[in-house]
Amino acid sequence: MTEKRKITSIEPQKRNPHRRSIFLDGEFAFGLDEELVFKYGLHEGDELDGTELITIIAAEEKKYARDLALRFLSYRARSEKEVRDRLHKAGVGDETVESVLDDLKQAKLLDDRQFVIAFVHDKMTLRPVGPLLIRQELFKLGIRDALIDLAIEEAFREKTQVAVALELLIKRYPQVKQLDWLKAKKRLVDFLCRRGFNWEVIKEAFEQFELRD
Repeated sequence: MTEKRKITSIEPQKRNPHRRSIFLDGEFAFGLDEELVFKYGLHEGDELDGTELITIIAAEEKKYARDLALRFLSYRARSEKEVRDRLHKAGVGDETVESVLDDLKQAKLLDDRQFVIAFVHDKMTLRPVGPLLIRQELFKLGIRDALIDLAIEEAFREKTQVAVALELLIKRYPQVKQLDWLKAKKRLVDFLCRRGFNWEVIKEAFEQFELRD
């Protein structure tokens, strides 16, 4: 028979009035969100066995993890990997992490497909880049290849890669126009390479750039 432990005190925490300190057999045992105190109907004098304690503590970890994930998502859209890494960094166990991620996905609060669409929209609006850089950045965020391909398709749905590269060339040129053309061209080529465009796209963009006027 599992030995039971008696709740001898349930006290509000000074730093967070929404949390309670649970004392078992006269000693502090763990902190618990007030919502879980009510959910499990905990009162002074109650006796809890090992299985009940494990269940309550697991529920506390999951609520903490879910609240942390929701705060993390409130600032901007995140990839599944970003949320997983954030929870692991906070010390949340693997099983709880995956359970929280499943809940968030079912609630449509975490969706890598929607994330990549929002990602490329913001990227191409604020700081246009080429497909190589998009692929590199999304890979680091844990996005799978099929969704990266979708992101690149979305990024250049309205404007071709050449059109985007040409716009960047036109915008960048005033910064190097005082140089002789060969030096200016090298700097512009390097600039487009850093922005993630391949040589074929850069070459065509330059051909169109030089034909202007």
